[in-house]
This record gives sequence, C-alpha cells and structure tokens, in this order.
Amino acid sequence: MPATETRSTSVHALDRTISITNDQRLRKGIRMNKQELIEQLLADTEVGFETKAAAERALNAVLSGIRTGLKKEQSVQLVGFGTFQVKKRAARTGRNPQTGEKIKIKASKTVGFRPGKALKDSI
Repeated sequence: MPATETRSTSVHALDRTISITNDQRLRKGIRMNKQELIEQLLADTEVGFETKAAAERALNAVLSGIRTGLKKEQSVQLVGFGTFQVKKRAARTGRNPQTGEKIKIKASKTVGFRPGKALKDSI
C-alpha cells in the first residue's frame, strides 16, 4: 500500500475503540499482533469462524504446522504467500563492540522467509 493511502484500523483499549490510520500506525511503530490477526480471521466472511476461540485455534494450528516442519529442517511453502526455511549460520569470529576484543560466535540456525509472487505483488 502506498504511504499516502490510508485505511482505518480499530485498536481496542480498555473498552473503547480508537480509530487510527495505517500511516499513523507505521509512524508510531505499531504492528499487527496475533490478537489483531485473530480478529481479522473472525471478520473475514469467507472463512466463517463463529467464535474468536475457533479463529485462535485455527491460527495456532497453522503456526504449529509451520513450527513442526521447520523443526524437521524442511521448508514450509505456502503457495501465493511464501516459503519458510531453516538457514544455517557458520561459526565465525566477531568483535565485542565495547572492547574491540575478538570473540567466537557459535554456529547457529535461524528461520528465513522468502515471499511468494502474489505477496510481493500485493504490497
């Protein structure tokens, strides 16, 4: 979405709803959190969840499936959205920024995400 285009988003705080634009959210560093994603699932009429608990269980099941695939060091591809994959970082030598002293950094694993074409085109 271009930076000049605005769309209202509701944020619930202590029983009152405050309407702010996406531009304001970005300037303030506000991101969509898990509860807002669950509310979006609930609001989506095509999905048709009847309760917030059902939407949360569905989201948790998807996240659990992605986590399980990554634990097996497999890539998890969601066509049209993107691919999650385990990336390995080799051991290396770094420097302590405060002292300048050389330190050894262990090899590690991290998760990478490569967006799909449909996701890229939608942004």
